[in-house]
Amino acid sequence: MCLAVPRAPSLSHLSRSSLSSTTSIHHRSKAHVPLRTFDDPAQALAYFSKGPAAALASRKRVLSLNGAWRFKLYDQPEAVPEGVWEEGFDDGDWTDVSSQG
Repeated sequence: MCLAVPRAPSLSHLSRSSLSSTTSIHHRSKAHVPLRTFDDPAQALAYFSKGPAAALASRKRVLSLNGAWRFKLYDQPEAVPEGVWEEGFDDGDWTDVSSQG
């Protein structure tokens, strides 16, 4: 088996300031998962032709997480009390957090 690895381009022509960490963010795409689901082809076409806001308004598979939430971080999964997912669970000692999309 043979593995060919291309040689990295030389950076000798760049100045030290152009190699700083602040300039390394240029010419990169944002990290994201580009997967989307649609209820039908018409909705997919609307998303890509009219823009996300128009198409997302009618999507059934999208749940907005904007708003007020209660939050508590546990050290390990075993520390999470039984029934934490049930309505009426006492979250009185949890922290209030807000989420904006």
